[in-house]
Amino acid sequence: MAGILPIIAKGFQFCVIFLRSFTVMREFFTDRFFILSKVKLALKVIVIISLLLFFGPLLILPFFNHATADDYFYGLHLSENGFIQYQYYIYHNWTGRFSTTFLSSIFLKNNFLFDHYYLHSLVFLAGNFIASFLFFYSLNQFFLEKAFKFFQVVLLALVFVALVIVCAPDTSGLIFWFSSAVVYYAGLIFFQIELLLFVLSYYSANAIIKTVCYILLPLLVFINNGFSEVMLVMQLIIFSWLYVAGFFKKTGKWLLYTIALFFVASFMLSITAPGNFLRADSIPALNIANIIAAGLYSGLQAISSIFKNPLVWLVLIFLYLRGNYAKHFLPASFQHKAIYYLRFLSLALFAFLLLSICAGVIGLKGRIVPDRLINVVCWFCLLMLCMVAFISGVATRTNLSWFKHYSKELSVACYAGLIVCLCCNDYFNTAYKSVLSAPLYNDILKEREAIFKNASKNKTTASVESYEVALKKIISLKHPNSSTTYMKWAQQKPIFLLNDNGENDEAAIKTLQMFYKVDSVNIHR
Repeated sequence: MAGILPIIAKGFQFCVIFLRSFTVMREFFTDRFFILSKVKLALKVIVIISLLLFFGPLLILPFFNHATADDYFYGLHLSENGFIQYQYYIYHNWTGRFSTTFLSSIFLKNNFLFDHYYLHSLVFLAGNFIASFLFFYSLNQFFLEKAFKFFQVVLLALVFVALVIVCAPDTSGLIFWFSSAVVYYAGLIFFQIELLLFVLSYYSANAIIKTVCYILLPLLVFINNGFSEVMLVMQLIIFSWLYVAGFFKKTGKWLLYTIALFFVASFMLSITAPGNFLRADSIPALNIANIIAAGLYSGLQAISSIFKNPLVWLVLIFLYLRGNYAKHFLPASFQHKAIYYLRFLSLALFAFLLLSICAGVIGLKGRIVPDRLINVVCWFCLLMLCMVAFISGVATRTNLSWFKHYSKELSVACYAGLIVCLCCNDYFNTAYKSVLSAPLYNDILKEREAIFKNASKNKTTASVESYEVALKKIISLKHPNSSTTYMKWAQQKPIFLLNDNGENDEAAIKTLQMFYKVDSVNIHR
C-alpha cells in the first residue's frame, strides 16, 4: 500500500499538468489577444536582435579604421602652429567652419586622434543616439503627454539613427572618416541639442531650466553655424517654423532678437572667412549648364537616397497613423492649425532641399555636391518628413477608428515590418562585406604606418607597397588556404573605411611626407 500511494500521487500530478497544458493550448488557439501578446513579445526580442545586427558593424569597424591624408593635413598644421594659432591659420587659409576647426583640434592635439582613431566614430555615434533620444523623450513628455513608453522612445531614437544611416549615400564620410564626420555628424549632435533646448524652453515649468535654455540657445546657434554652410539653411528653416508656430510669442521677442543677433554674427564670421575665398579661387568655374545639371543630379540623389528605403516608408506610415490616433490628446489650437502647419512644412522642406543643394553647387562652382554633404541634407529632410507625416495624421479630419480596434494587430505588423526593413537593405550587405575585408585592410595600414614611423626615426625614405601589392602579399603569407568565397569578399576594399588611401594623389603623398618628416615617399606598385 505504501508503495502504491507515491505512484498514484505521481499519476495525479501528471494529470494536473496535462490539464493545465491543455487549457493553455486551448487558450492559445482560441484567444486572439493571448496569441497577439505572445507574438508581440517574440517580435520585440527579434527587433532587439535585429538592432544589434544592424549596429554591430558600426561598433566593430572603428577598431580597424585608419586616418586618411586629410586627417594628416590638419594634424600637420596643428603641430606646426599650436592650438591657438591653428584656429587662425585654418580660418585664414582653408575654411570658415570655426566650430569644426576647434573641435577637430581637440582630437588632433598631441596626435591623440592617430593613436585612437576608433574613438571619434564611437563618440559621434553614441552622441547622436543620446541627442536623438533626449529630443524625442522631451517631445513625448511635454507635447505628446507621455503617449509613448520609455522602451518605445528608446526604440524610436534607435530607429531614427538607423534611418539616417541607411539613407546616407556615404556612410564612410558620415561616421568613419574623421575630417568629414567632425564637420557633419558632430554638427548634427549640437543641432539636436539646440532642438532639445527649444522644446524645454517652451514647455518646461521649471524657471531654472528655462533660464539655462535662454542662455545656451544663442550660444548654440552661434556654434552650429560654424560647422557647415548647410547648417545655416537648417537653422533658418527651424527659426521660420518656430516663428510660424508661435514659439517666440511665449518666450518673448527679446529671445528672438538675441538669437537673430548671434545667428547673423556667426553667419558673417563663417561666410566671410579669407580661407573660403582662397579655396574658391583655386576651383575653376563651370558654365550655367553644368550648374543646373549638377543641381538636378544632387537633388535627385538626395531624394532617391531617402525614398528607395522601405524603412522610410514604414516610419512615415507609422507616424501618420500615430498622429491621427493622438490628435485628441493634442492642444486644440494645434489641431485647428494643423493644415496650415502642414502646408508650411511642405513648402519649407522644398525650400531647404533647393537652398542647400544650390548653395553646395554654387560654392563648388557648378560641380556635383559631395556625398558627405548629401548625408546632412538627407538627415534634415528625414526630420522634416517625420514632422509632415505626423501632422498629416493630425490634419486628417476622418478618424481612423479601425486603427483603435486593431491597435494590437498593427503593433505586431509594425514590429514585423521593422525587422524586415532593418535587415533588408543595401546597408546590411555593404556593412558585413566591410567587416570581412576590414582585418586585411587593418594589417596593410598598420604595416604602412610602422614603415613611416621607422623612416621618420631613421631620417630615411619611406618605401611602402601599394594597397593591391600589399594585399596579395598578406593573402599569400597569412591566408594561403582560405576558401575561395571568403577571399573573394575579403579582397574587396572595405567601403565603410577606405575613403581614399592617398597613394595616387601627389598632394596626399606630400602631406604624409611632411607629417612624418621623412626624406621622401616611394610607393612600389
